[in-house]
Amino acid sequence: MLTLYSKYFWLSCVPSCLKNRLYTSFFIFFVTSGLACNSLAKSNAPDLTDLSLKELMNLEVVTANRTPQSLAQTAAAVFVISNEDIKQSGVTTIADALRMAPGVQVAKSSSHTWAVSIRGFNDRFSNKLLVLMDGRTIYNPLHSGVTWEVQDMMLEDIDRIEVVRGPGAAMWGANAVNGVINIITKESINTQGILLTAAGGTYERFQGQARFGGKASEATTYRLYGKNLDRAKGDEAIFLTGDDSWEMKQGGGRIDHSFSAKSQLTLQGDIYKAKLNNVNLLVALPLPVPVPTQSVWDMKGYHILGQWNYSIAKNNSLQAQFYYDTTAFNSLLAGEDRNTFDFDFQHVFPIGGRQSLTWGTAYRCSMDDIEGSIQIDTLNESSRHDELYSAFVQDEISFFNSKLKLIVGSKFEHNDYTGYEIQPSIRGIWLPANDHSLWGAVSRAVRTPSRYEYDGVVRAPLGRDPATGAMNARIWQSSTDFDSEVLIAYETGYRQLVSEQFSFDLALFYNDYDELSTSELIGSAPVATPFGDVMIQNYIKDNKLSGYTWGGELVMNYRPLDWWQLQGVYSYLQMQLVNDSDSNDNNAEDLENSSPGSQFSLRSNMQFPHNVSLNLWLRYVGALSSEQTEAYWDGDIRVAWKPVEQLELALVGQNLLHESHKEMEQLSYLSLSTEVDRSVYLKLSWSY
Repeated sequence: MLTLYSKYFWLSCVPSCLKNRLYTSFFIFFVTSGLACNSLAKSNAPDLTDLSLKELMNLEVVTANRTPQSLAQTAAAVFVISNEDIKQSGVTTIADALRMAPGVQVAKSSSHTWAVSIRGFNDRFSNKLLVLMDGRTIYNPLHSGVTWEVQDMMLEDIDRIEVVRGPGAAMWGANAVNGVINIITKESINTQGILLTAAGGTYERFQGQARFGGKASEATTYRLYGKNLDRAKGDEAIFLTGDDSWEMKQGGGRIDHSFSAKSQLTLQGDIYKAKLNNVNLLVALPLPVPVPTQSVWDMKGYHILGQWNYSIAKNNSLQAQFYYDTTAFNSLLAGEDRNTFDFDFQHVFPIGGRQSLTWGTAYRCSMDDIEGSIQIDTLNESSRHDELYSAFVQDEISFFNSKLKLIVGSKFEHNDYTGYEIQPSIRGIWLPANDHSLWGAVSRAVRTPSRYEYDGVVRAPLGRDPATGAMNARIWQSSTDFDSEVLIAYETGYRQLVSEQFSFDLALFYNDYDELSTSELIGSAPVATPFGDVMIQNYIKDNKLSGYTWGGELVMNYRPLDWWQLQGVYSYLQMQLVNDSDSNDNNAEDLENSSPGSQFSLRSNMQFPHNVSLNLWLRYVGALSSEQTEAYWDGDIRVAWKPVEQLELALVGQNLLHESHKEMEQLSYLSLSTEVDRSVYLKLSWSY
């Protein structure tokens, strides 16, 4: 049997021999699954997971309401990527793991660079998505995005990733516009003993990890870990041969201490150092063309986080959290040193027998020191000290024996760019029976200006005007008058456990945006060079774009047998944006086509006898005309075997349907894109 599956595995690794990749991928997927059914139907294979579909629907999630609540009773579009999902998928980064979630757009533009967004506006630095790690925000105020290349950890230590599609601003504040992603790690009590892993292959040249967990006392557990990765460069998508390989070292640990059954303390921290090779396009006037230059980006940093939880009584608890985070980034384009201190407090308590009130307050201080270049610089302040004050309150009211719930709340913030911001939300959920629920929500959220939008300048080449043949160059300048982007979101959803074998989750949305960012042309002037005149075009940031998006996401879980699980995910998105009558920005169409209109994912997870498992993943992503990328199908396969309880060997093939393909263009960020390659790697894991 194993030989048979290996044959199909290697066949899919060589799609150049196949006449039709799409039909062949379906053939391999379903025929292989069917052969497994025929064999395993006669065996007593163990369950794929320990949880039934009903238990999965009742998993506790915390991100939507900042308090534990079952997924089935949450009035929001929430998807959970479990630790088992990450393991079975064979992904090696957090960004790639997010491809499993509905409504999430993930595009890779180099060996170490991703664009990740929810429900549109995908970009290298997507500015309408808030990402948290155990409650610590990793949203960078310099560019209003996430540097995914240094958001790493042992994936084995992740308990789950909660993905909330739609605004989370009423709970989490500004920039939680289109969604919130919360990466939650395991408690140290669940990572005891020794774990060693090593992986290597065509792209994963080497990845080694070591973790040790132990007990300091009956009340105190801990873990320590270290990891090292070395990833190869991707295929060149443009004329120049360049190196975008990636090296990173990281370590850290966690301590959990119980003062009593009611009081717990967690301390954790990580430290990292990364070397990212890159090819930058440098503007070097008087030369009329950009100069491709090999460069090295150095990134390093560390953070310390502490969290205290105290249970006063049933449904009455306190939580206090602080973290300190420092990062340093240096490249040819710019340099950044940033130190952030954050304190957050919340209190949950019941009012009578039908209400639960959650309130809290927070303070954040962020200090930066920016080193500019001829490409990217600050206009006025190379160093800045920003403060954020906030408070929130939410009231959950139950009616008809908790069959109907109304949730009303708002976040109140003050930032140093736009002043006071109010972000309310009203949600409701109806639970006519235990196996299905209907919910709806109306919310307001804002995206506040980034450091560079408020006080920065970016210089980049435009190229030759197709009409006149003249060489032009652009200069983008910030504005202190730049205001917050505003969203009013309307959402509804329906979940149902149809049977013990089948469940589905449907979410629909309509998002109304106003005051979106534009770059307005304010003047141009020629500059004489030995190669001819170069027209310098000057732009300034403004808020003259509005519009709407609409769509939906469908998740279907089907478990035909105890040892076989299927999950299908479909996402649909439409965008319609329009500039104000006095705007000369022409970027609306590019933004409309920055995210795929359709995405599809189908995963099959099966457990064979003798501790052999087979995991198949087929994906479709629609075309991105603004990024000059075509629609594509791709697929991954993972075959794993545990000869003994302590040892697992896994062979993983990724992006098998193409030798290479382009997912995103990032020339606007003065960097050359590379293509995503087909790859195979072998991983060994030993635990004791």
